[in-house]
Amino acid sequence: MAPWQGGRKWVLPVCPWNPEHRNRSAYVVQFPSGAIAAGCHHNSCQGKGWPELRDVVEPGWRDRTSEGRKRQKATAGENRDEEPQGGRGSAGDRGVAYALKAGVDLFHDQHGEAFISYQNDAGRREVWPLKSKAASEFIRWSFYRREEKGLSGDALATARGTLAAKARFQGARRELSLRVARVDDVLWY
Repeated sequence: MAPWQGGRKWVLPVCPWNPEHRNRSAYVVQFPSGAIAAGCHHNSCQGKGWPELRDVVEPGWRDRTSEGRKRQKATAGENRDEEPQGGRGSAGDRGVAYALKAGVDLFHDQHGEAFISYQNDAGRREVWPLKSKAASEFIRWSFYRREEKGLSGDALATARGTLAAKARFQGARRELSLRVARVDDVLWY
């Protein structure tokens, strides 16, 4: 374990997804927020992350987590499949529901940063970091379109945090590039 960008990192001597990778290319990191990520630098391990590492070292964890959530919902009498209406659920929860109902794509990049992708009113697909002003404006607009009132700063922070968590832990991992990218051994710029 070593300090890493305000958090911690562990470099694994052998890749958990491919034992032929013995050059310390696999890693686990814990961000200052407590969030955890994992990966391997080899192309053949692209898309592998913390959930896939848990699959290897803790088989069945997804089933146990899913069953626990179902029990909590049953105990609380909640039905998360229903869309919240004005006055039901917190404004932050309703902001999340309205953004999801708008058909957003939530994902994270190779550095663990959460992104949101959505189609704007002009029909163009936009991709923004969830921490960006543009993402906040989209969440506020989704809320306003449903309830015809504004979303407070606290509720927006809750909605952004929840969407970021969904992007990080449920969304796909996508390799993003800025200005120059290599795709299938072709350089794009």
